[in-house]
Amino acid sequence: MCAFGTSCKEAPTSGPTSSSRPVESPALLGDNPVRTGGDTTSASARDSVGAARRARFVDDIPGVDTTDLAPTAKQAFLRIMNDDLCACSHPHTAAICLADKDHCTEATRIGRFVVRKLRRGATEKETAHAVNDIFGEKPRRHAFNLKGLARKGPGGARVTVVEFSDFQCPMCKQVQPLVKQLLASYGGKIAFYSRHYPLPHHQFAELAAEAAEAAGAQGKFWEMKDLLFANQERLSRDETLRMAGELKLDVARFTGDLDAKKFAPVVEASRREGREAGLNATPSFFVNGVLVKHMKSIETLRDWIDAALDP
Repeated sequence: MCAFGTSCKEAPTSGPTSSSRPVESPALLGDNPVRTGGDTTSASARDSVGAARRARFVDDIPGVDTTDLAPTAKQAFLRIMNDDLCACSHPHTAAICLADKDHCTEATRIGRFVVRKLRRGATEKETAHAVNDIFGEKPRRHAFNLKGLARKGPGGARVTVVEFSDFQCPMCKQVQPLVKQLLASYGGKIAFYSRHYPLPHHQFAELAAEAAEAAGAQGKFWEMKDLLFANQERLSRDETLRMAGELKLDVARFTGDLDAKKFAPVVEASRREGREAGLNATPSFFVNGVLVKHMKSIETLRDWIDAALDP
């Protein structure tokens, strides 16, 4: 597992506006996450959790194959399933939902997720936190305008991943090869889009984003994106022109597009959508429109994609 470093954050503005909300902290939640399926601050929600946990402990959970788990992992599975409310509308733990109902899709999805996570060697606490983040509260989904944007993967994919990045953000550069490797492992099941979120204190981030779009107009968005990150420490207008030549673009057209700021509205629209989604830091990822929380490593993104792929 490759842990991430520090993300690049936008300088806070005065007043808690909708466009200046901080993103989720990369740190994990507390030691004992409590998933309520709703408002975690309400007494009624906490009471529901407590009542569900006290109802009974299910030690034989049907519908989820745990045969290949080690004994300690099986015990962790039982504790997690008996500790978390199901994501369905019933105030029961996932374990009780599976024991008492013939078919509970949400409880089955949670169970399969827990098994996958434990099978990969995650600790009980890591798995419980992941369940809390992914299956906890009703997600806030964002409908991004992706029409006409460069895409990797099939347009009709069940899972869409949207990345917001800044070309001068060191963490954005670090994560690029990891994301490529992760997406390749799904064999074309994922549609991936790269959006721009240039931070104001990065001098050349907006220019680089416009350069990527100008290259994209000539069919070389992804190639220019790779070059921009590879040359992050020496970004400048002249450097983007050199890259355009390296990619064998029409450099005169590329230069004219940059000087006319032809793609500035595209970059600004991307940044505006990011702010409306609550971002002020990079990199950030959305899976089917839902912000990936507490992303400490590429395995976090894998968890969210796996959960979205599970029928």
